[in-house]
Amino acid sequence: MTQSPAGTDNRLQVLSLPELQRALCLAEEDPALQALLAQPARLLEHLMEAGRLDDALRFLAHALPGREAMWWGCMCATATLPAPDLPAERATLAAVEAWVRQPADERRRHAIIAAARNCTGLPAGWLGLAISWNHALGGMAGFGPGVEGAVFQALDRAGEGVPDADAARRRESVARRFIASGLAIAHGEAGRIAQIPPGPHAAEAGS
Repeated sequence: MTQSPAGTDNRLQVLSLPELQRALCLAEEDPALQALLAQPARLLEHLMEAGRLDDALRFLAHALPGREAMWWGCMCATATLPAPDLPAERATLAAVEAWVRQPADERRRHAIIAAARNCTGLPAGWLGLAISWNHALGGMAGFGPGVEGAVFQALDRAGEGVPDADAARRRESVARRFIASGLAIAHGEAGRIAQIPPGPHAAEAGS
């Protein structure tokens, strides 16, 4: 992957057509998307204008540079921590954030071990896997698949306990908040997301 051309106002990376097809699970070429390959910000806008919010989330997971993508995954996961939250997952997210700030070997190991021990099946667990996969393959794996898993796990968690009649509206609202966070990070901002309250029946859903 290459950085966006000089002069653009964000850090989104230009994906090749095969990379884009894999990221969005496209079986066939999409001429509209192909025409925007060199304009990642415009491509993201196109997906959002078309109402393809899930694809917009997938695109961000793969088009954000590695550490920015991992930070975004942390923001999505943190915003959807249940109340009361999970201390082990919060601690793991803190470990991943520490690695993002300074990707030293000791911090990498700490984040991977914390995720594996305490966060299997949780958004933070996916972020630990992203670090592990990327390290195991010498940086060739990228962080996109793990970040994508974390973001969608967080999106699903935000919908727990929400009545069926409100589920689609809730999912769209949270997805747009996640996308706004990813765009802010692409522009060099922190991209923090205000805590998303659980659905009214979250306790029943988790029991």
